[in-house]
Amino acid sequence: MATQRPRGKSRVSRAPRTPEAEWLSPAEAAHHLGVSPSTLARKRIEGNGPPFKRPTPRLVRYSRAELDSWLGESRDSTSSTLPPAA
Repeated sequence: MATQRPRGKSRVSRAPRTPEAEWLSPAEAAHHLGVSPSTLARKRIEGNGPPFKRPTPRLVRYSRAELDSWLGESRDSTSSTLPPAA
């Protein structure tokens, strides 16, 4: 006979997510930006991706607000907005 876990509240209490304080995993951040997780990882390694935090040596997190800011900045610097070459 299998033992059942008692039902009740989780041991970990979590604050409700708010957009300005939300931290995303690399997979969630990639989805938010519309790129693949491998593209986001490559940009992180090359140093030309959005800002990220490393709370532990193996954990990477992205702020939703910083992703939105980075996305706006990167859209402004496309070749179509640059002045014509001389």
